[in-house]
Amino acid sequence: MDSANKNQLVRGLSLIAAISIVVGNVIGTGVFLKARVMTCNVGTPKMVLLVYVIAGLLSLAGALSYAELAAMMPKAGGEYVFMREAYGDELRRLRVRLEDKEAIAALHWRGVPDEEDAQAAIEQVARRAEDAGYKTHWGRKVLEIRPPVRIDKGAGVSGLLRDLDLAAALYVGDDTTDLDAFRALGELVEAGRLGHALRVGVSSDEGPPRLEQEADVMVDGTDGVRDLLRALLA
Repeated sequence: MDSANKNQLVRGLSLIAAISIVVGNVIGTGVFLKARVMTCNVGTPKMVLLVYVIAGLLSLAGALSYAELAAMMPKAGGEYVFMREAYGDELRRLRVRLEDKEAIAALHWRGVPDEEDAQAAIEQVARRAEDAGYKTHWGRKVLEIRPPVRIDKGAGVSGLLRDLDLAAALYVGDDTTDLDAFRALGELVEAGRLGHALRVGVSSDEGPPRLEQEADVMVDGTDGVRDLLRALLA
């Protein structure tokens, strides 16, 4: 491979092969694995088909959004292409850290030499991300840039627990991003899919005020979490 193409992916898949991979993933993960759960919830085959049609239209909207973004920046890497464009010399000079969270890219400025300038630079990145169609989510000295679909801790908790028959679940969190998980647990309890939920907030000097409002109980730092777990095991 010559130097001009060393940073490009090999275009080895034909159109038919690419379509086959996408269709196989959709059928394998969406149809075969979810039909039973959907039938249990909606009750009739007609409603299952209707849900598939609605979900397909929503998925199409997301796919078209990605297609538009890809046309704007025709490079391999999805949302990381935008992050590489945004993560320029200024952020490197300010020592902002880029964290790869697979579907999410996060920018951290905790502990950098000039946190105020770093935050101002990251706010510019956030505006550019939103203009390009991405979603932004702020935490404690961290900015998460997400694709235009729901990806948060609440979605993860719901996906993990909704098909399990559990009497109770406990979640411990200390940041704004944990509030989504708190709310998801409450929704599962209200829907009757979870018997009880204990949402534990960890207090700190930088903790968001809403954490104490939405938590069932607050503990003091990591020592408080350890004491809570010991009490539960006793």
